[in-house]
Amino acid sequence: APAGLALPALALAALLDAHGIPAAVLTSPAACSYITGRPSTAGGSDRELVRAAITNLAGAGLISLDPASPVRTVRMHRCVQAAVRAYLPAPDLEPAILAAADALLQAWPESAGEAPLVQALRDCTAALRAVQVGTLWRGQAHPLLFRAGISLQDSGLTESAIAYWQSMLITSTRMFGSGHADAVVARDRLAAAYESAGRFGDAIAVFQGALAERERNQGYEHPDTIAARGQLAHAYAS
Repeated sequence: APAGLALPALALAALLDAHGIPAAVLTSPAACSYITGRPSTAGGSDRELVRAAITNLAGAGLISLDPASPVRTVRMHRCVQAAVRAYLPAPDLEPAILAAADALLQAWPESAGEAPLVQALRDCTAALRAVQVGTLWRGQAHPLLFRAGISLQDSGLTESAIAYWQSMLITSTRMFGSGHADAVVARDRLAAAYESAGRFGDAIAVFQGALAERERNQGYEHPDTIAARGQLAHAYAS
């Protein structure tokens, strides 16, 4: 007891960082909805059910708990994670991936000041990206993918941000085409990361491409085109 909650709780933990999952992720509305099997606002009763399921998993030795750490609360050995993912049928894996992504996004703080929590969330996002097999790119990029990249820039990790946005641009262009909104945003973010790193030549080249794309698809006087022209001008000035 509570019956039926242990497996979905185990599935979520198997998709995230083995070195520690924040409690806020597993008790978020998205996580509570997935684990309890019904829409949830993560109220007190649902959170207690989820906590009971997680405690049962710890009692069975499938996870370990550190209640004193809100940032790395739940840990799960990589071998156990791999076994759980292999056990889950493909149709059951996709909703678990989407629930995990939504839960991470809901747990993300508005400010960049909570560095340990933000790093744990980035680590969990990286773990999820490693096993998500395209689910986070179904139709369009999941907002979590952009939030993780923005957090690298907000934290001043410019080289990591550059590598991240390069990957996002390659994937979004390959899947949706260079004119898709996700590719355009990834290109803008890559250029901004170049500029923040002082790589102005690279920033100008990417901003020029973004401007040309908007002029071609949206016209010369569209607000987004004018904004892109301003970004290019700023890079030149820098």
